[in-house]
Amino acid sequence: MVLAFLLAANTVLEISGETSAIQNHFKTSTTSASGSVGYGPFSVSSSASHTQTSASSDFQATANGCRITIKSPQIIGWISQMVPALPRLKPVAATATN
Repeated sequence: MVLAFLLAANTVLEISGETSAIQNHFKTSTTSASGSVGYGPFSVSSSASHTQTSASSDFQATANGCRITIKSPQIIGWISQMVPALPRLKPVAATATN
């Protein structure tokens, strides 16, 4: 049973080592798609695009890795209470039938 959870806000993560995959993740991502269908003289086409940026977190490259600052509150843990164990059932003896 969950009693409470732990929150952290304005969290700073410092990561050292190869961080190119993290840097690519935090760059502005753009998704676009288009499609068309046609039959004879009739044709229908459509296109869409979406750009996503993250204002609640900040990414900075450092000399030996990167620093990520998360401004919004994040759940980082749960405080739980153990539920009492159920009583064990006695095994049922098999009865012989003829």
